[in-house]
Amino acid sequence: MPTKPILTKQEKLDKLGNQEIDYHQPLVGAETKERLYAKFNECFDPMRLKIIMLQKGLANPFGKNPDYFFVKGLDYLNAREVELAIKCFEKGVHDKSTHLLCRFNLGYTLFKVGHFQAAVGHYETLVTQCFELNIHPHRFFPSVLYNKTVCEL
Repeated sequence: MPTKPILTKQEKLDKLGNQEIDYHQPLVGAETKERLYAKFNECFDPMRLKIIMLQKGLANPFGKNPDYFFVKGLDYLNAREVELAIKCFEKGVHDKSTHLLCRFNLGYTLFKVGHFQAAVGHYETLVTQCFELNIHPHRFFPSVLYNKTVCEL
């Protein structure tokens, strides 16, 4: 009886539809923007578990702080401007590397466009910040672990 080939983690992700996209490339025209938004919706198998997104009500956007970039990023997501949303979340994480809301939703957005490995990286950072460094409130632990698990499927 032939043995079943053992797949690497990357091969498993590829089999599930891991899409390597360069989300830093500038968008050119409405067609490219629509294509990226289509990826935003198509990469996600409807039979898979849904990934959690944190809502605006958790932020206090006063001035151009990371909370501002978090809220702005969510506004861009609602307007189907995925590239700009990613840039806002990245700016918030760059300004404050321990900013839970920006890092969490950056992972969410990267997952939705099919960049699963980058999403897992952000959730792994959050796990370290939550558990080892005890930076974030305990109520966020289950959501971080849930999203991290979904990204690793």
